[in-house]
Amino acid sequence: MRELHAWENGHHVGVFSEDDEERISFTYDAEDGLPISLSLPRTGGWRDQAPRNFLDNLLPDNPNVRQAMREHLNASSAGVFDLLDRVDATGGLVFSLSPEPPTKSTASSGPGTTGGTRTATAGSPWEGRRASSHCPAWTASGIGRI
Repeated sequence: MRELHAWENGHHVGVFSEDDEERISFTYDAEDGLPISLSLPRTGGWRDQAPRNFLDNLLPDNPNVRQAMREHLNASSAGVFDLLDRVDATGGLVFSLSPEPPTKSTASSGPGTTGGTRTATAGSPWEGRRASSHCPAWTASGIGRI
């Protein structure tokens, strides 16, 4: 089972879990606070596909653009969990495969980073450009690595 942790303003909000059959569920940490989406109310009772749809809708629909994101972000796959790892998404949510909160210092280690901001890898069509300036297909939706 894989987990994708959701953070808002540095506070752990909940966990998306993907089982071996690629079904995704979501569990909030606490009873109080605002829901992360109207489709995922804190009272529960959402449709089985709601957690997957929520995450999927944060990403571009076009599989070619998702593949370009995977290459650009050095993600291990074009799957939802891998593309959203350490991503600051629309709505102020940040996602992490780790239970530790993502920070600019964790995002700045490794290839493809400069000063805490993820940049395109060598040989990619956007080499040397920052995420905010080179691929409107996903930056228009507010997605960027932290």
